[in-house]
Amino acid sequence: MIDGSGKFLKESKRAFPSPLTSLFKLSGLARIFPHSPTFARYHLGHLPEKENHVVDVLAGAFMMIPKAVLKLTGNFDDRFFMYGEDVDLSFRIQQADCLATGGKYKNYYFSETSIIHFKGESTKRGSLNYVRLFYKAMNLFVKKHYSGSKAGIFIFLIQTAIIIRAGFSAIGNLLKKIGLPILDAGLILSAFWITKILWSRFIRQEVNYSPNVLVIAFPAFTAIFLIAAYYSGLYDKGYKQSQLIRSTGIAALVLLSVYALLPESIRFSRGILIVGIFLAFILMNFMRLLFISRRYLETRDEQEERQQTVVVAGEKDFTIIAGIMNKAGMPERVLGRVAISQTTSASDLGTIVQLPNLVKRYPVKEIIFCENGLSFKEIISTI
Repeated sequence: MIDGSGKFLKESKRAFPSPLTSLFKLSGLARIFPHSPTFARYHLGHLPEKENHVVDVLAGAFMMIPKAVLKLTGNFDDRFFMYGEDVDLSFRIQQADCLATGGKYKNYYFSETSIIHFKGESTKRGSLNYVRLFYKAMNLFVKKHYSGSKAGIFIFLIQTAIIIRAGFSAIGNLLKKIGLPILDAGLILSAFWITKILWSRFIRQEVNYSPNVLVIAFPAFTAIFLIAAYYSGLYDKGYKQSQLIRSTGIAALVLLSVYALLPESIRFSRGILIVGIFLAFILMNFMRLLFISRRYLETRDEQEERQQTVVVAGEKDFTIIAGIMNKAGMPERVLGRVAISQTTSASDLGTIVQLPNLVKRYPVKEIIFCENGLSFKEIISTI
């Protein structure tokens, strides 16, 4: 399975949710070690996606099962509201006796064909609601197929993972609201003190800075920095690096202006101020890159507003689609047509064979495929 952007979905191949496997998944360790045969066992991250494998669980979005097998096992258990119904059926299939061979049935992950699966439309992955629904499904699975102490351990580990994930989610929500300015304040204040220590030790050893002045000045300058950054758009929704550069520049001008107005008796060092601002910028930028990699912080593409739509279609269909978008008030979003055949007109961007290069050449945000004249296999393989 691939998603709408052509990215492989790791849910295509999975293992049964043993106690430890469920713990590693729900706690986030599987995401940190995506190819580990231990931590990423739930999604079998150590098995290549381009090869066929015997696996435990088949994805409910794309299963092919002989009718004779379903007569033995039964269909999906409708007690599973969301998640787990495919795990349960896959488990029952492997537990069923194959009458022809006398052994057990096997489930196969088949890598030689693909479907597009728009996952996560019902619940956002990683949200507490998703974790809650997944926990309920696994709890039902445990009650059906495990018993005794093993079931108790299973449920305990899942509950532990829920608490861990809830903690990560709470941190993420805090960062989205007030956490980021608070963390920035700590980084800015630390940058000023680090700069002061290095400045005194390696540049101006002969100067003694008044601790009382610095204890008041550094927090005050940190507050001014944050206020200037806030009003220059640093904490607007959707982070982009140009915001941090602009906000830091504005904050620097404000701080230097305020510093210049201070009485001579309480000035400490313009050099410490400038270097401290620069160090604060480096620390804040590093922290944001870290949060973006962990998906605690959303980014906003600076080129998004300039990106447009291309339409892969025949000439007649392109005219119809362009008319629909024109009526919707979006005529300026259509960059042009990509021909489905090798015959093109002067106004076309190119052909479907050239589409990968066209996407790199033009600011394309969206591609509309018209199925008239194209097979779904061609569309999926192109995506």
